Amino acid sequence: MLRSNPSDAHAFEALESFFTAGDAWQDLLTLYQEQAERVADAERKRDLLLKICFIFEEVLDEADDAITWYVKVLELQPDDERANEALEQLYAQTERWRELADLLEAKLGRAEGDAVVDLRYRLGELHDAHLDDPNTAVDFYNEVLQAHATHLKAQEALERLLDHAELRQRAAGILEPIYDAQGASLELVRVLEVQLEEVEDDASKVQLLRRVGSLREKRLGEPLEAFFAFARAFDADPGDPETREELRRLTDEQGLHERYCDVLERGIKAVEDDVTLACSLLGEVAALYETELGDSERAESSYRRLLDADPDNAQTALPAARALESLYIQAERWPELVEILRLRANFADDPEERRDLLL
Repeated sequence: MLRSNPSDAHAFEALESFFTAGDAWQDLLTLYQEQAERVADAERKRDLLLKICFIFEEVLDEADDAITWYVKVLELQPDDERANEALEQLYAQTERWRELADLLEAKLGRAEGDAVVDLRYRLGELHDAHLDDPNTAVDFYNEVLQAHATHLKAQEALERLLDHAELRQRAAGILEPIYDAQGASLELVRVLEVQLEEVEDDASKVQLLRRVGSLREKRLGEPLEAFFAFARAFDADPGDPETREELRRLTDEQGLHERYCDVLERGIKAVEDDVTLACSLLGEVAALYETELGDSERAESSYRRLLDADPDNAQTALPAARALESLYIQAERWPELVEILRLRANFADDPEERRDLLL
C-alpha cells in the first residue's frame, strides 16, 4: 500500500511503529531508504536520512554505514550541524583522518569569528598528530596566532616543533614576535638562539647576539650569560665598536677582566691582516694585563706584540714604548729599558728630547 502511495503517512507510521516494536531494524532501514528515495521534500528527506544514520550508529553500531549515510545528509545540506558533529566523531573513532580534515576544512569555509580560530587549530593539530604533515600544521598554527596571539595551545604546539629539525626555523620565526610582545624573555632567547643556527652573514649574527645579550642582562638578570652572548658577537665581528663597548662595560661592572682578555686574544688572532684593528685590540689587552690583572709578564708580551705589529707607527708604538719603559723601571731591567729608550728616541722630533732619551 505504501509503495503504491508513498505519501500515505498513516501507512508509513504504522509500519514504522511495527518494525520498531519488533526490533526489525533491517526492515525499518528498508522502509526509510525507500521513502528517502521517493520523497521530494528536502526537509522530509533529511529526517529520513538521519533516522537511517541513527540506526546504523546507535543501534547496529555500524560506523562505516553510518558515515555513508551522514555523508548523504551533507550532500543534501552541507551545514547540517547534527551530521557534521556525528561525522567528526565517527571519523576520529575510525581514524579516517584525511576525511576528518576535509570535513573541517569545509566547515572552515563557512565559519565566522572564534569558530575560525578553533577550526584552524584543530586542523593544525590533525596534520601534526595524524596526517604526518607538520609543515601544513605550522601554517594553521601560524594563522591561529596571527588572529589570536594569546592562543596558548597553538603556541605550545609550535614550541614542540622547535625540536623538529626541518621546521624549527619556521616555528622560531613565528614565535619570536609573540614572545617579544608577551615579555617572555627566556623563551625569546631560546628562539633567537634557534634563528642563529641558520644565520650566515656576520652583521645579522651580531645583531641577534647583541639582542640576546641585552635580554640576558636587562630582563633575565644574567650578566655573565650576557657577557658570553656579547663575546660571541665580538667573535663574529671583532671590529664592531658597540659590541666591544658593551663587553668592556660588563667586564668592568662584573670583574670579568680575565675572560675579556681571552675574548680580545681571540679577536687579535682573527684580525691579523687588519693591522689597525689588531693594534687597537693589542693595546687594550696589554693595558688590562697591566692595570687590572697586575700581570706584568703578559703585559710586556702584549706591548711587545703591539710594537712588532706596526713598528713604524708612532701612534701605536710610542704608547707601547712608554708602557714598557714603566714596566722595566719597576722591574729594574736596565738593558731592556735602554732598548726602549732608543726606540723612543727614534720617534722624537725634538733634538733635545732625543738627546735626553739617549743619555
